Order: sequence, then C-alpha cells, then structure tokens
Amino acid sequence: MNPVLWMLVAATGATVALLIERRRKTRELSLDAWAETQGRPVIREVELSILSEVEPLALLPDVFGIERFLPARAESEAALFLCHCGRGHRPESVLLAVLAAPDWLPHLRILHHSVRDVPSHLGYVEKESAALPPAYRVEAFAELDPVLLQAVASALPHAGHPLRIELRPGRILVAMDRNDGESASQLGEHSQALLRALLSTRA
Repeated sequence: MNPVLWMLVAATGATVALLIERRRKTRELSLDAWAETQGRPVIREVELSILSEVEPLALLPDVFGIERFLPARAESEAALFLCHCGRGHRPESVLLAVLAAPDWLPHLRILHHSVRDVPSHLGYVEKESAALPPAYRVEAFAELDPVLLQAVASALPHAGHPLRIELRPGRILVAMDRNDGESASQLGEHSQALLRALLSTRA
C-alpha cells in the first residue's frame, strides 16, 4: 500500500480512538450524580500516575485507565477512583477507595474466594483465620494478630457485593467491582467502619 495511504489509515484510526475515549469520559454516570449530591468534586481527565503513592496495588488486576477521580476533601475522607482494570476485550470497572490510616497497620489483603485476578507475584500467602466469614480469605507476608483480624471481620458487610480490602502502613484500600453512586457511598462507609474497628484494637 502507498505510504501516504498508510498514514491516512493510521491517522483515521487514531482520531476514532481519541473520539471514543473522549465520549467515554464525557458520558454521565450515576457516580457523577451522586458526587453532585454529596458536594464532591469530580475530575475526569486523570493520569495513571495519580495512583503512584499506593502502587503496587495488591487488590486489583492491572489498572490501565482511571475514568473518574473524586479527591478527599479532608484526611478523614476516602479518595475515590473509578478504575478500568484487567486485560483482554472485557475490562472491568472497579471503584477504589483510599483512606489515610495509622502507620502500625500490617500488610495484608482480604478477598472473596471467587476473586482470582489479583497480582500473584507480590509474595502474599494465604493464612488460616476462623475470624473471617467463610466466603473470604486473608493473605499476608507474616502471621497476623488475631485481635486485628477479628476487628477487620467485624467491619465486613454480611450481605451485598463482595469487598476487596488491602491494609498497609498508613493506608486502607477498599474496592468493589461496581461503578455506581450507591457503591461509592458503601465504600466510604466500609472504609470508615474498618478504620474505627482497627483503631479500637489500640484503644
């Protein structure tokens, strides 16, 4: 094919991809309406580097895009990210909440037994725990304080969509395989409940 035609085809493809991406970012989501009712700012043009402070993420598959970012308005509030995760032709939309927490938290992740798409190369090992509901498993680098695990278990919801939880020094991360405003409310509540439960172990 003529090089000029190749250039035209490539330019057309790039333009179409750009228009599709722009349309995706400008479409209204229920998350946008929820943020408006909560008085929370919404940022749509977001670079992946915004997650650099919490990488590597142990509770999500590969994140290749962020469709919405709702920054925390205070240290006591969780920042929210609507992430596009996974590989292949069917990426997943996942809501991620990131909340500031004490530095004495250990590294661990708590996942529903059905979740198998998290990174496996980070060194997490599944641990025995009778404190957690049977539907969940806990993974960590070392043996864990049973009192801390009991506190985490007390904050897990008894029903609804499964949570993905990651604790690390200074951070609580909670995610849900959803992208709506109701789930954003639930993530905020769950992350705050986890923080209160964990702080109670040091009271």
